[in-house]
Amino acid sequence: MKVSHIALWSPDIERLKAFYVMYFGAVSGERYENETFNLYASYLLTLPDGGCKIKLMQCADMFPNPREVDQEGLTYIAVSVGSQEAVDALSQRLEDDGTIIVSDPRFDEEGGYEAIVFDPDGNLVAITV
Repeated sequence: MKVSHIALWSPDIERLKAFYVMYFGAVSGERYENETFNLYASYLLTLPDGGCKIKLMQCADMFPNPREVDQEGLTYIAVSVGSQEAVDALSQRLEDDGTIIVSDPRFDEEGGYEAIVFDPDGNLVAITV
């Protein structure tokens, strides 16, 4: 078994798509829309390794804003970039472009190397080796 995709609700999937394409090399599928299902729209993004995908979803007035409700569940997305140098470089690029850096590149408690940032919707993204 493997994880097929991670899905994120967003008030602006165009902005979020641009973030993952620009900084993580994601390739976006065509925009899907279903106007009979409460103005639902989505994109399926494929990361360069072809593994787990990211599904971005936007829907008018169907669900409450997850930031306004007490919720448990998904904590962050981790994207492996291949090396400590790549973690450092991407983290610096994101910071230079004004992205909020939650945790500068560092070794975590399990010995892994990572930096943690917020995407434009406030989702945590761990950039790992």
